[in-house]
Amino acid sequence: MKKVLDVIETDRLLLRGIDENDADSIVKWRSNSDVYKYFKSSHKITLQEHLNWYHNIYLKNFDRLDWICISKNNYSKIGVFGYSIDNDKAELHYILAPEEQHKGYAYEALSGIINYIKNNKRVHYIFAEIHESNMPSISLIRKLNFELVNNDGHFNVFELTI
Repeated sequence: MKKVLDVIETDRLLLRGIDENDADSIVKWRSNSDVYKYFKSSHKITLQEHLNWYHNIYLKNFDRLDWICISKNNYSKIGVFGYSIDNDKAELHYILAPEEQHKGYAYEALSGIINYIKNNKRVHYIFAEIHESNMPSISLIRKLNFELVNNDGHFNVFELTI
């Protein structure tokens, strides 16, 4: 079984639906301590853990969509971006390879996904929960016009009305 997602294209990026062949890259990024320290489930993951999630949860949940982000410059995988739908809200989630950060890729990829949501989904809000210490991600989400609406423990909740 495979989810079929639309390809999202921006000036520098191609975003296509994740598949099993992306597991090594996703596990590498997700297992980087500089990345997972900002997750609610802050631990290194294994390839088997990711594949179990992919087959037993992701493929069965049609309210969650994830894209692998590919640089048009060299066609390398540089991150994973997506969202989950819950009633009238979409929650963004994303990981950008540490070596690709601070180049504007996350802004570009999320802008593409936000436009996709606006054009294809019936939601009123898009939100992101971001660890209060993750200042680059907080700056990014604010640049995308999200507003702080709540603090849930160590996580700030930002929302964009669409």
